[in-house]
Amino acid sequence: MTGKPVVVDAHFHHVPQAVYEKLDALALDDVEARRLQLKNRDPAYAGSKANRLLRDLDATLRFMDEVGIDVSMLQMPSWSVAGLDVCRVLNDGLARAAKDNPARFLPVASVPCIHGEASLDELTRVREELGFAGISILTSQKDIRLDDVSLRPYFKKAAALGLVILVHPPTQAKGIWGGVKWNMDSSVSRQYENVKCFTEVLHGLLPEVEGLKFLFSHFGGGVPSLLGRVMSWYRPPPRAGIDLTHVEWPLTIREFEELGMKPYFDSLMAHCWFDMAGTGGVLSEVPHAMSVISPDRLVFGTDYPHEMARPGDARAYWEGIAGLDASATTKANMLAGNALSLLGWK
Repeated sequence: MTGKPVVVDAHFHHVPQAVYEKLDALALDDVEARRLQLKNRDPAYAGSKANRLLRDLDATLRFMDEVGIDVSMLQMPSWSVAGLDVCRVLNDGLARAAKDNPARFLPVASVPCIHGEASLDELTRVREELGFAGISILTSQKDIRLDDVSLRPYFKKAAALGLVILVHPPTQAKGIWGGVKWNMDSSVSRQYENVKCFTEVLHGLLPEVEGLKFLFSHFGGGVPSLLGRVMSWYRPPPRAGIDLTHVEWPLTIREFEELGMKPYFDSLMAHCWFDMAGTGGVLSEVPHAMSVISPDRLVFGTDYPHEMARPGDARAYWEGIAGLDASATTKANMLAGNALSLLGWK
């Protein structure tokens, strides 16, 4: 690869100032929303580097220029817990940022999936009025998982509108899967939440709703390492037409293939993409993912400003990908082409 490649960051966070003001002005009864509100009123957090960078669009552009990021997909799914009123302000702000910087930002809306018809109306608004091509949601909200049948209308609407769905674990849920001991809620527990959601979507949602496209954060929480285990316990639905009589689980990969499960499984995986954030820039995970998931399903990401806020670290990561032993086309697609194609951005 000669010269600087185009780089698109598919995992990049920003919160417009108006969103903070809207959240602070609300009288909230919801526990998760109130927790977010109190967090942002805490002087220690308000003055933290990550929080200052989140709301500073000029700093964002400087970071992108120094790193060599050409386009960033602006998103903030963790604020979905604040409710639709806050998310509407967030979506309007992201749309304005993209309008003011049309060559630099690709906005991704936050539309929580648990508010019935109001959620469907916001899906329509962000697509038809604001021109968004993607939405970002949490792996679960209020203990409602994405494969819950009550959410089918939401996902059918998203599919009908052609919205790509970016999935992110809940930032506020400090008690998930082991809690704060050894920072597990931010390390392995959050990754488990990711791969758990991926498995639920694979089994319980993709077979039920046609036309969905999912982009899972952080390599899907370790999908490159766990996909074989997911396949070994996989049970296809009756519509797959696979005879499961006398089948005993777990399966070896050879049994999985001999039973004819792989074509149907692969047809579901064809609806899934994965960003390459989440490892702190560990380059060895990229060729591993290329060998398991496929390069055409991988997109570059930094998780700015939470994971990568130092320009040198983010630049070293994409330069490492650009230097991998792969074709120039493959690397160019992982750094930009796959994300642009997925979101239909030219």
